[in-house]
Amino acid sequence: MQTSTPKVALGWIIPLYGAVFGYVLWTAWSRDITYGLIASAMTAVVLLFLLPHVSTSFGEGGISQLTWRGRQLLRWHDVREAVIETDGFPVVLLRGDTGTSIKVNSVFYSDFGSTLQWLRRRLSLVSVPLVAVSPPNKR
Repeated sequence: MQTSTPKVALGWIIPLYGAVFGYVLWTAWSRDITYGLIASAMTAVVLLFLLPHVSTSFGEGGISQLTWRGRQLLRWHDVREAVIETDGFPVVLLRGDTGTSIKVNSVFYSDFGSTLQWLRRRLSLVSVPLVAVSPPNKR
C-alpha cells in the first residue's frame, strides 16, 4: 500500500516519446523535409497533450498540473467534486470552486489503486467523497 505522495511513472513515457522523436528526426534527415516538419508538428501536439498528465504534482496542500495557461493549482479545501470516470481507462476528475478542474489519468501511474487510496484519504479530510460514475451502455 502506498503511503507516500503519488508520482507519475515516467519510466515508460520518456523512452516512448524519445523513440517517436528520434524517428521524426531520422525521417526529417533521411527523407523529405516536408514530411519531417509535419511529423515534428504532430509530435509537438502529442507532447502538449501529455504535458498536463506528466506534470501532475500531488502535495499536502493540493494538486497541480502544468497547462497551456500556466500551472493550475487546486487546493484540497477548494475541491467540491471528485468523480472517477470509468469509460476506458479510469480517470479521476477533480473540480474546484473557481472552475478549476484537474484530471488524473490512470494510464500514467504504475499503481493507480494506491493513488486512488491516497486521493480518498486526502479528500476525506475535506469531506469530499470520491464518486465512481459508469458510462451509459453503448449500443
